[in-house]
Formats: sequence, C-alpha cells, structure tokens
Amino acid sequence: MAPSPKPSQYDLRIAFFEALIDGKIALAESILTQLEKNGLPQTRIDEYKKDIEGVRQKLPDKCIALLRAGLFKQAEEFLSAITAEPARSGLERRLQMEMRVWFMRQFNRIIQMHQQGELAAAKCFAEEFAAFKSDDPRAAKLNADLADFTFQENDSVPVQIALQRGLVSINYYQVKGALKCGVNPNLIVEHLPALQWFFFRLQPRKYLLKSPESRSMVPSSPYIHGFMKIVNALVESGANPGTVIQEGQYAGSSALSFAMDLDYYPVLEYLVRHGGDPNAASQSGITVIQKVIEKEDTLLIKYLLLKGAKIPPELLQQVYSREIQEILKNTALSQ
Repeated sequence: MAPSPKPSQYDLRIAFFEALIDGKIALAESILTQLEKNGLPQTRIDEYKKDIEGVRQKLPDKCIALLRAGLFKQAEEFLSAITAEPARSGLERRLQMEMRVWFMRQFNRIIQMHQQGELAAAKCFAEEFAAFKSDDPRAAKLNADLADFTFQENDSVPVQIALQRGLVSINYYQVKGALKCGVNPNLIVEHLPALQWFFFRLQPRKYLLKSPESRSMVPSSPYIHGFMKIVNALVESGANPGTVIQEGQYAGSSALSFAMDLDYYPVLEYLVRHGGDPNAASQSGITVIQKVIEKEDTLLIKYLLLKGAKIPPELLQQVYSREIQEILKNTALSQ
C-alpha cells in the first residue's frame, strides 16, 4: 500500500486554526511543530505561538459561551485544555449544572411530544438524558416506554409538519429525530433549503440571540435554545452550507447570507469550515470577512483569509485596529 501523502503547509495551517478555534491547544501545538519542520518562516511561527497563548487565556470564557449554547461536548473539549485551578473545578461544576438545567427544561415538553406520538424526538431525548443521568427513574421509565421503538421514515411526519409550521415549533430533538428517521437535511421548506430557511426564520427574532449584558446567546429563550445544536445536527446529516439559491427573491443567497444578519459569529466560522463560501455576502452586501472584522476576532480573520476570503480594497481604509490592518495588508499582497 502506498504511503498517504504528507499534508501541505496550507493544509497544516488550516488545521492549526481549526484546532485553536476548537480549543484543542495540544493539537495546535503539535501541528505548529510540524509547520516548523516544514519550513514555515520564524516570524509566522512566533505569531502562531502568540495565537496559542491568546486562546489559552480565553479558554474559560469560550467554555462558558459553549455551555450557554448547549454545546456540552465542545465545552468538555475546551474544559480538558484548562489546567489552572480553581477555574477548572468551577467550570466542571458549571458544566454539570448547565446540562442538568438543559434536560430539566426539555423534559416536560418531551413528555408532551411522547404523548402526542412524536416518538422519534422522545427517543433521541431519552437516550441523551439516560447517558447524562442514568440513575434518574424518569429517564429509565421513558427508555422503557420506548424500548421497542425504531427510527422509521413514517415516524418523522410530525417533525416535517412542525418544521413547516414555523420556528416556534422547532425543538432540537424534533430535528434530530427527523434526521434519524431519514428526513432529507436539504428538505425544501417554504421555497428554501432547510438550513437557509432556519436562519431566515431566525432573523425577525435575532434580538433573542443576545443578552443585554453580553454578546452571548440567551439559553432561556424558547425560540433559540439549542440553536447551534440544530445547526450542527443539520450539517452533520448532510445539509450543505455551500448551497446557493438559484432563483426567486433570494437568488444568490446561501446559509451564510442569512446567518450573517444574526450577528452570532461562531456560526459563521462553522458554516465556512463545513463548505460555506468565505466570500458570501448578506442581503445588504456585507461579506463574511467584513462582519468578522467588526468583532475584531483576529484568529477568525486569519482563518477566513486562509480559506480564501477576499479583501475589498476599500476595507483597508475602514479598519482602525493596527493589528488587523497588518493582517489584511500582508494578505492583500499575496492575493
């Protein structure tokens, strides 16, 4: 068997930034060692070391943001990179608390779905709840009631109806159950692919995505609780963030075009990583790189530029941060 080709320097740099964005410090350091062996200039090596330290300092804040979004597995990955006490112990307690709150908030609604025959959603919840707290008698009873249930195509009909009713009816477990029953993740809903439609329907309620005190998601909102979990479920099941609408009122728009109007930056990186066009523009003509520059997230800016985001000439005059100006100028010279 022929040996697999070594990753290129470009591939390694992409992997480096994705590891940092995911909070995988040890992996990023390992990739940086490979880059150094592959001849990456020392100035760039030093720059990347600073990026690693910057992420290390922000790990607790990133972990809390993931907890608020209900992304517990990702939060655990960030937590594993935190070694300092008492920060680690405090975040471990916070993780357990947030998971408990998540399941308790969902429980009554799931029981109602179960009674109404939405068994796919109930089964998905029961499996997760049992894994989280296997000794809870309610989890055991729900699993026992659903012991003979298997995911079949006809069981997903209530979920398709819920999707078509509107956003208020969407629950993460409904979406997950639908996908496990074979619903096409690129299902057309109201003339839009499911992923685009999901972001489109969020726009009128985007004020619910942020709390007054911070730019983080509000986990108590009934409309968006589990927002990123739904996006993950759709994309991991095959929804294509790169799909561009070809005709009609929204011709030329992709999932990123709608997502940009939500001002929730982690979803932009996620969509680009999974096939979204880094040069996509919103309905008002704002590109992804312009949106991210507003937040002054240098790590995400570097990642998008590596992924091929173009720099409009006028953008250099609109940026006030010297660090970002340097990043853009250096990239513009090579484009």
